[in-house]
Amino acid sequence: MSLCSFVNPLLKPSQRRPAQDNFPLPALLTSPCYRSQLANGIVLLVYENPSANIVAGRLFLRQGSSSEPPEQAGLLALLSALLTKGSRDRSAHEIAEFVESSGASLGTDVANDYFLVSLKSVAADFPALLTLAAELLRYPSLPDAEFDLEQRLALEALRSQREQPFNLAYDQLRQSLYGQHPYALDTLGTETTLGSLSRDRLAAAHQQYFRPD
Repeated sequence: MSLCSFVNPLLKPSQRRPAQDNFPLPALLTSPCYRSQLANGIVLLVYENPSANIVAGRLFLRQGSSSEPPEQAGLLALLSALLTKGSRDRSAHEIAEFVESSGASLGTDVANDYFLVSLKSVAADFPALLTLAAELLRYPSLPDAEFDLEQRLALEALRSQREQPFNLAYDQLRQSLYGQHPYALDTLGTETTLGSLSRDRLAAAHQQYFRPD
């Protein structure tokens, strides 16, 4: 992480104020990081901010889009969209109702090198939210109807990207830089690879990738 400071170049030297040596830093930047490893191999990093009644967490899995076979590009992006749409014990509606009623946030994302689950709530509700996140990671139901919907939305997103000059230029740059490396591909995959995916393939990928180690 970088901390950048921008000073107005039009200010005269006499108008510029020296930096304050005693400017207080946010508590998160001065608090120590506690690291431990659970019995199942999960590494836990904790920053404590006693002044806040909010707990935020990010669960990283070391499997991103670069882990996908080229012919299945977009698989983890589609899985991330489906992860919160139902679990072994809760429907998509029950999950959404729980999160909204507690004023919490719960989301998923995928990048080249990792799969991410983000969660945040007041401290009193965090244990229940963390339990829900663990349930979704371990036992997603991946409903057929939701799979069809999310696959269609992802295909529409890919087509929409082709209409944006910036996205087209970025795709060309990425392909020029990375060539045959998986980084050259959009995390959403391509229309061909995304359209070939099935609900069963997502379930198999979940069993393969989503492990504590």
